Amino acid sequence: MNAKLLLLFLFVAVAFASPVQQSNNVKIEEIEDPEDAWRQFVVKFNKSYKTPEEETKRKGIFMEHYKMIREHNKQYKQNLVSSSKAIYEFADMTAADFARTHTGVNTVPL
Repeated sequence: MNAKLLLLFLFVAVAFASPVQQSNNVKIEEIEDPEDAWRQFVVKFNKSYKTPEEETKRKGIFMEHYKMIREHNKQYKQNLVSSSKAIYEFADMTAADFARTHTGVNTVPL
């Protein structure tokens, strides 16, 4: 009986310690380390990329948004701006990517 209780306890402990379980409660824009923020973003929004090159590109876009949002939120905490910003599921996309994939608008550089 003690072995069963120990296994149950370990199972519950691992489940609650899992980054996947915790990631839904994390405000990604509040994570200090950009690499940790990226990993949480990928988990929270169930991201997967077809190639390593695609992941590198999307990570770069995410990092730009992450940096901009962190800077903006510093200003918010100082009452310099009236609203805060957050990381959401499209933070790995450019405006053109979003327009092409979610609005039906095909943006072509002039």
